[in-house]
Amino acid sequence: MRGEVLIVLSFFLVALSAYFQNSGGGLSLALLLVAFFVLLAGVRELNRSRPSKRAGDAHLILGILLPILLFLNYGNPLYLLAGAFLIPAFFWKSEKAVLLLVPAGLLMGWLAMGENSSVARFVGAFLIAVSIVVGTASLYFWLRYR
Repeated sequence: MRGEVLIVLSFFLVALSAYFQNSGGGLSLALLLVAFFVLLAGVRELNRSRPSKRAGDAHLILGILLPILLFLNYGNPLYLLAGAFLIPAFFWKSEKAVLLLVPAGLLMGWLAMGENSSVARFVGAFLIAVSIVVGTASLYFWLRYR
């Protein structure tokens, strides 16, 4: 229960960060960084506790909603293309799902880096970094065990 509360708190902090974005940027960036640390603490708490049935499919719902919400917010249809990569990857029960997740993360990160919002640019840089790390690690382990 504590992990879910921390994750909801992180979403609230991201909303506050987006609200204060036009007021100078310092408070917005500080709130965003605090939100990511709270999100990581919530995820850590969820991973340490016994997984609940309610939170079991939350990543599927959020992963499918993210490109749709980005498309509705920014109006760029390339977000839906990234979503087309994400949907089969979330339901594919194989380690080869990374083949779809990495291009989706790179595309969404690249698109978010081009937006005016500092929150979107920060999230875009995070998505690009994670996609590069996951893609490189997957390629390394695939080549190592072949």
